[in-house]
Amino acid sequence: MPVLKIKKQTEEQLSFFARYLDAIKTAEELRYENMLLSEEVYRLRTYRIENLQLRKDLGLKDEIGFSSVPADVIHSSIYSSDNTITITAGSEQGVIENNLVRNSAGVIGRVILTDNHYSIVQLMISNNFRMGAKVERTNTEGLITWDGKANSHVYLSNVVQTSPVEKGDPVVTSQNSTFAPEGIPVGYVDSVFVDPKQLFKTIRVRTSVDFSRMNHVFVTIPNKPDSVLLKLNSVFLRGEK
Repeated sequence: MPVLKIKKQTEEQLSFFARYLDAIKTAEELRYENMLLSEEVYRLRTYRIENLQLRKDLGLKDEIGFSSVPADVIHSSIYSSDNTITITAGSEQGVIENNLVRNSAGVIGRVILTDNHYSIVQLMISNNFRMGAKVERTNTEGLITWDGKANSHVYLSNVVQTSPVEKGDPVVTSQNSTFAPEGIPVGYVDSVFVDPKQLFKTIRVRTSVDFSRMNHVFVTIPNKPDSVLLKLNSVFLRGEK
């Protein structure tokens, strides 16, 4: 058998083996993410039942529910001042501007542009990103911002100096966000900056999401959007941009 033919067959075999290993790795990542999502769905279902019972006991009206549209990330533009990704879900799937985008770990960003089958998502690590959030343990409210530096950290700003915050405290989306459901993971308190001359302190938050590894995401869509909510989402309120 000619040497070139043997070499070609060897290269084809090696290429097939490499693709096979990639497929195994992708399948393992999907299984792990599905496991995390299943656990979260179970927790959320439990919380939902408890919440519905509590609202019924208090005589409160039904709140707006949310559904999730799965999508793949087909392009990412990171390491700039305005980081974005492109995903395979658009208006045909019910996606509109300002929908929250997340994965099993937590908040990724929000939709800023959409067409029939694709959308562009502004990541949480973008200079113009703003979102209401809180320290879950104490309900300490603040505003998520990014300083344009580390892709693994954001900041919870406008936090009152007297608010109790400790390293390791979970940070989640708050009810003051105009586009995100309350309680979605954002990250964990990494450090706290206090300036005695200022009214507010700034909290450095390590993000739950690893922005260097985003393959599959979910777009969170209100099931019953009303005119007030849509109006709020069409303007930039409470500092959210």
